[in-house]
Amino acid sequence: AYTFTVTATNSVGAGPASAQSNSVTPVSQPTVPGAPLNVVASAGNAQATVNWSPPSSNGGATITSYKVTSSGGQSTTTNGTTTSAVVTGLTNGTAYTFTVTATNSVGTGPASAQSNSVTPVNQATVPGAPLNVVASAGNAQATVTWSPPTSNGGATITSYKVTSSGGQSTTTNGTTTSAVVTGLTNGTAYTFTVTATNSVGTGPASAQSNSVTPSGSGTISNLIVGDTTNASNWSIQSNLQVGNLCYGDRTYTMTYVAPSLLGSVWVRPAANSKTSTANPLVTFTISQSMTVSVAVDARIGRRSWMDSSWVDSGLQIVDSESTPTHFEVFQKTFQAGQVSLGPNVQSGSSSYLQYLVIAR
Repeated sequence: AYTFTVTATNSVGAGPASAQSNSVTPVSQPTVPGAPLNVVASAGNAQATVNWSPPSSNGGATITSYKVTSSGGQSTTTNGTTTSAVVTGLTNGTAYTFTVTATNSVGTGPASAQSNSVTPVNQATVPGAPLNVVASAGNAQATVTWSPPTSNGGATITSYKVTSSGGQSTTTNGTTTSAVVTGLTNGTAYTFTVTATNSVGTGPASAQSNSVTPSGSGTISNLIVGDTTNASNWSIQSNLQVGNLCYGDRTYTMTYVAPSLLGSVWVRPAANSKTSTANPLVTFTISQSMTVSVAVDARIGRRSWMDSSWVDSGLQIVDSESTPTHFEVFQKTFQAGQVSLGPNVQSGSSSYLQYLVIAR
């Protein structure tokens, strides 16, 4: 701090000093701030977030604002207390660096060193819902297939999860589009949904699959044929397939079997039993709850003993006669135990073929 006195001088000499002035302390004049430090950028979707530290000197005056400028010319300004900013309007796929300047009441200081280089990208989202989910039943299990979603969300699908309407589920890798869901209850209907997961998370569930009902590898036993004359030509068969003989006393084979019936256990009858009036014509035992299918000559259709509980399934079997016979399939579910079926013969229909019996 300083005070000051003043003296006057003439030809005689200097006079007395004045009283002391007030006390003053000289100070240096403010300048612009220094360059901000530690500028770091991180990329976003068509934008970048830039962080920095204040300059080592504010130039002797409060910093009032910062300006962040990209190497592409995009910029944004913040107040003097904020050390982070988002620069928008960038082009995804283009690399950028950033500089920051500080401003005080004197003016704007020099730019910082350039930040690290970053490249904005479109941010990934969760995948879409898988498509075309189809289920097929097995023994206490079901096989489910699907198609990938139309969008993977911009990131590789890493897994799929298949979930049943009963809560059972299984997970596969991101390249597999089928799975077997186990632990199901035979005789219970299930539908299935599938979700896809990527690095962001799990997307929405697919639409529900078709409904399927698992069934066990049930058996037929204790075959009793009421038509004793032709009983020796009746037999229990396994694994129903195209090419099987239709009858124990004919050479006709099956040229078409509805896919859902393939692999079933079944009863091969005698063709000559078609005119028998024995009632029941055939009795057998099934080992568990099963759907019994009776494939009848479509020319006469439903037999008189089939009440409304026998449902026309719309399925068909076709044989190899020169004029092929089409069999329409009526179905009914029975619990484990004995099943009895009525005669094939109907009034005025003795020339038509004996029905076939399938259980699944």
